[in-house]
Amino acid sequence: MKRFLEFAGPRGVDFLIAIMCSVALIALQHTSFSKRAEWMVFDKLTQWTAASRPLDSSLAIVAIDDASIDELGAKGWVWPWPRSAYADLIVYLKASGAREIWIDLVFYTQVDAFQDDELRAVAAAAGNVHFGQGKGSVSIFQPTFRVGLPDNDEKEPVIHGDVEGKHLLAWPLPFNQLPVTSAAPLVNDGENLLKKLSLDDRVLPEKVGEAWINAEPPALASRFRDKIVYVGVSAQSGYDTKLFPVGSNEPSVMIHVVARSNELQGGFFRKIPDWLRDLLVFAFALLASDLFRRLPNFSRYSLGILAIGMIVGIGTYVLFLQRIWIRPVLMEAALFSTFVAVTSTNYVREGRKRRMTEDLFGKFVSRKIVNRLIARPDQLKLGGEKAELSVMFSDLSGFTTLSESMPSDVLLRVLNTYLNEMSELIHEQEGTLDKYIGDAIMAFWGAPDASPDHAWRACYAALACHQRLAELAPVWEKTYGVKLMARIGINTDEMTVGMVGSNRLHNYSVIGDAVNLASRMEGANKPFGTSIMISQRTLDLAQGKIEVRPIARLQVKGKTKPVTVYELLARKGELSEKQQILQQTFTEAYNTFLVQDWSKAERLVREVLELDPQDKLALLYLERIREYAVIPPVGEWTGIFKLDEK
Repeated sequence: MKRFLEFAGPRGVDFLIAIMCSVALIALQHTSFSKRAEWMVFDKLTQWTAASRPLDSSLAIVAIDDASIDELGAKGWVWPWPRSAYADLIVYLKASGAREIWIDLVFYTQVDAFQDDELRAVAAAAGNVHFGQGKGSVSIFQPTFRVGLPDNDEKEPVIHGDVEGKHLLAWPLPFNQLPVTSAAPLVNDGENLLKKLSLDDRVLPEKVGEAWINAEPPALASRFRDKIVYVGVSAQSGYDTKLFPVGSNEPSVMIHVVARSNELQGGFFRKIPDWLRDLLVFAFALLASDLFRRLPNFSRYSLGILAIGMIVGIGTYVLFLQRIWIRPVLMEAALFSTFVAVTSTNYVREGRKRRMTEDLFGKFVSRKIVNRLIARPDQLKLGGEKAELSVMFSDLSGFTTLSESMPSDVLLRVLNTYLNEMSELIHEQEGTLDKYIGDAIMAFWGAPDASPDHAWRACYAALACHQRLAELAPVWEKTYGVKLMARIGINTDEMTVGMVGSNRLHNYSVIGDAVNLASRMEGANKPFGTSIMISQRTLDLAQGKIEVRPIARLQVKGKTKPVTVYELLARKGELSEKQQILQQTFTEAYNTFLVQDWSKAERLVREVLELDPQDKLALLYLERIREYAVIPPVGEWTGIFKLDEK
């Protein structure tokens, strides 16, 4: 697995996570939790958009409500009502011109032979009356439709589903917000109307039909004329209410009303097929995975996922208005579960990288740089690359003598104090400690944290180290009798940086000719009598930040190409007035030396020595000028100083 993860890389792992999330969600789609979540979303959308789906205008509803039961109860008709009440209701609706009458009640047994015959005769005479049949029971009247929902739909925690083979219902407003007529007034008027027909004790269908043709239209006839009328129980005592998308206590007759309305309007909900839904689940999971690569910042990634989730939600809403149900829960779940999984995996991955970065660089660079590397891991390249960097070598003069004159434990205490002090100063200037070689220090700037100011930071670090040693050296000289001083060389050029070493021991380092030159420059301080030597390229990049004076055009051993080197004196603007005069006078003497004006060059050097008789570099040039004044150089002279020792 480890090899596979290494082979796949972060992007491959995120892709695999997306696939696993998709497969898991699709496998869970038939669980009760998944179905419940889908229907909860369906219910909410139904409630929010119900006003956009009015009932078909050809439908009318008559409700056997609590008011009807109370009103007829006052005349002695307790619930359930006698069959004659329904005969009266049918007479009223037929006389009002109802096109169809659907009774959402099941009459299981014979109660009163006369009333049953009366209801049967009235229904037969009307010719458009439909009785329901319950599950597992047979009505004594000829049933023409089945009440309720199929078994598999009623097993759902929220009742939805198909009615008699139709599609998912598109629900209108709740029952209490629909135009509904209470049944009691219709029953009372229908009873009176039936009496006016002057029928015999035995009601015959043909006599009923002949009689109401000539009857006057009832008072509320306009509500039912040419309408398809559904009669159902809405009273709480009728125990015929259910949980529907638009409400928790809706009459069951709404199932048939809504189904008929959808059928007339051609407006059943269309569900996208399972294969398309599964494909979209995969697509959104992969989108969430790919988005992380494009928006690696957590805040931007979170906003991106949120934006896509909102787009899915808005799209679902818009399609819902068009009666298309895309079942978005698994899509949203794929989006956000992949987001959580990818983010968590990345958190672990980044934590591992953070620890690796801290372990690798915590000892070499300042905490500030470690934090920057953690925040910008893309800048960290350990495999090796060429870059223009500044490298510094520092070595103690007099340490060998010191080591021979003191016990080992004291020697190490002094050395560790020195190395610790210098390392802190290097870190303050954001340098990378490469290694300690005895009392020597190697450090570089510009990697692993790329910085355009690596040259002047290296110079500032060298000046700080020189100043700190100047403070420590007198104490050690007084204690141990040996004067310590450091020689420092700084070079800026292209070099190779990366992990160097074996499997057992390696460190982050720089290699190349530019590194070797810096080491040679550190040693070249000795013959020139200088403390800090920098190259021309270092000066070019640090221009405006430092004060220098030229040393020489130097050709070190093993190299044929000379480099111009300078002595680093101070930060820009920090020279005293005397030092400024020394700097300017020596620079003029150096330039005069290069054009072989020996007398003027000697005069200028003597002016320097009058200000500072111990200036070793000026003494060296005075000696060289005197030699050239006696024996001028022959051939093409370039003023190069050659060092035959490393």
